[in-house]
Amino acid sequence: GSVYATSGHDRPQIVVKVLDPANEEEAIIDRLQHDTSPRNHLIPCEIIRPILREKNSLKVLCALFKVFHQIAEGVDYLHSLRIAHIDLCFGNVMVALEESEKKYPETKAGRVYIIDFDRSRQLEWGPGLQPAIELPSTQYKPPLQMKHFDPYSWDVYCMGQLFDRLAKVSLPPLPFGSHRS
Repeated sequence: GSVYATSGHDRPQIVVKVLDPANEEEAIIDRLQHDTSPRNHLIPCEIIRPILREKNSLKVLCALFKVFHQIAEGVDYLHSLRIAHIDLCFGNVMVALEESEKKYPETKAGRVYIIDFDRSRQLEWGPGLQPAIELPSTQYKPPLQMKHFDPYSWDVYCMGQLFDRLAKVSLPPLPFGSHRS
């Protein structure tokens, strides 16, 4: 399976492994989770796949990852052109539906589109070089009432806020003992 982990600087560090259904890993982990032998050195973990299956959320989770990837790809592209969106939020991304594609052939069903560039800026410098700018009013409140930000970093912050909101409205609650704030 594939393993994903938060940065080593993040505390607590979170690690997620997507299990391959073609092998017996899930059954083995489940068996060892309930084994109280002092010789059992399996790290305590939660298997959330059965919960996702129950709620038919595996499809939702996969769709969310596709949406997240497209948003990140779009923001990365804007940044490569030295454009900062500055107001990336739930209301400023759209997903084209099949009906949209029929009516507007230049759109593609399932594709995520970033809209509303009225607060956006074309900048002289690229990411990592651009000095902080004064932020206009945006959908997300800056942390610590800060008023000046690297506009590219601000887009990434807003993207994180957007991802958090999308996950909260799309996924079922986590099981007892888990935490998603």
